Amino acid sequence: MKRAIIFSTILSAFLMTGNARAADQTVTIYFCGTTMNSAMWQPGSSPFGRPETVATLHHLQKAGTEYANHHKGIVDGILLIDALNPTLEDDLGGRGWNAILAEAVAIVEPVLGDCAGKCITLNLVGFSRGAVSTMHMAHALSNNTDYAHIKNKIKKINILAFDPVPGDAIMKAGIFNLPPNVAYLGFYSVDERTVLFAPVFPNPPLASDPADPLIAFYTVPGSHETMVGNTLVSGKHFGAHDDDNLDHVSRTLKIIATEIMGSSGWGHVRFYLSYDPLYNLDWYAGETDIDVLRQRFVDKVNAMYASPLPANYYPGMHIYSYFIFLESWYLDEKFCFLAVGGARHYPRCAFFRPYWFYDDGYSGPVGFADWAIINYEYSVPAPQLRVTSNGSYDIWELIAKHGSLDVDADFFDYRSTGNGSNLVIYGLFA
Repeated sequence: MKRAIIFSTILSAFLMTGNARAADQTVTIYFCGTTMNSAMWQPGSSPFGRPETVATLHHLQKAGTEYANHHKGIVDGILLIDALNPTLEDDLGGRGWNAILAEAVAIVEPVLGDCAGKCITLNLVGFSRGAVSTMHMAHALSNNTDYAHIKNKIKKINILAFDPVPGDAIMKAGIFNLPPNVAYLGFYSVDERTVLFAPVFPNPPLASDPADPLIAFYTVPGSHETMVGNTLVSGKHFGAHDDDNLDHVSRTLKIIATEIMGSSGWGHVRFYLSYDPLYNLDWYAGETDIDVLRQRFVDKVNAMYASPLPANYYPGMHIYSYFIFLESWYLDEKFCFLAVGGARHYPRCAFFRPYWFYDDGYSGPVGFADWAIINYEYSVPAPQLRVTSNGSYDIWELIAKHGSLDVDADFFDYRSTGNGSNLVIYGLFA
């Protein structure tokens, strides 16, 4: 890797001192979930008393004068009073889908003049309705002529979605058809049962980028909020005690996020190192052997499912709802119903490829949830994070293929160096 390091030193010096207007740009926009905001990287501002993932990633990301040609912004989630609007349309008052989109577009606009041609990598990271807004923005930039001036500058859009929940039955199904230049990595919680909290699985592009066809979905244990930092055993921010072991879910997903975002396909996003255990994203801890790192990562994934977590923790989350009522997918009737009694332990409802209901694939609303997040008959739509193929965790292979696994800030991904072990791993979080 010595040549790579020498070349990267020259490249980094050029990027820092050369003409910034000529260099490609990376814009990363974070979308908070409903009632959440940019301050929730601080435990005292978070509803569950721990740093929320989306706000934390935004807070720790390097950008601006600290990291040339990188730009970041964050859009606060809608307020609860706006969430009660069943359509989230701005013309009914309040702050809805279009207002969120306008705020995100305003983050991109100032960068358009900083480079020439298709020169902007746009990363969209979101949780809950914020994750749905990532798809809304990707669809709008690709299909709405009002944004043609932005589309002409975007070379690629990347989406990292944490449990995308629209909560809006009349949202246009076409929003969930991913455009050809979009990569998508989505994580879905299997133990949420709140009514109207069915997550959506977008439709893959009809023709994706052959150089980086990242379209992947994974399920993780826990509730809607467990995946972004909530360690209360209820999975909500009320009704139960805290258990540190539930932190394995959000910590593992932050590892995956930093690896994927740190790759060349996502513009080499970098994060600051924090020695506070609440914020420390550096899972390498000085280790340089790829086989050791692989086992360390596997151990973290396994810890999401294993003892000392009590066996009833995740099923116990099924009885808690944000809105009193619960829903689940009744296997016999194959329909999403209000859940009562033991039915609450049936699988979580989901929107799976919503355009299948329409001949042209683009018209009409998403309607009601149409699938189960874990379907025992067809084994879709998404595997568990710990699924293996040929003796290796699929998510590890995804990181090795699409991620960086090389955090010395030298702009080379693990696979691109041709090295198989003994990486020099130092500075992604420096």
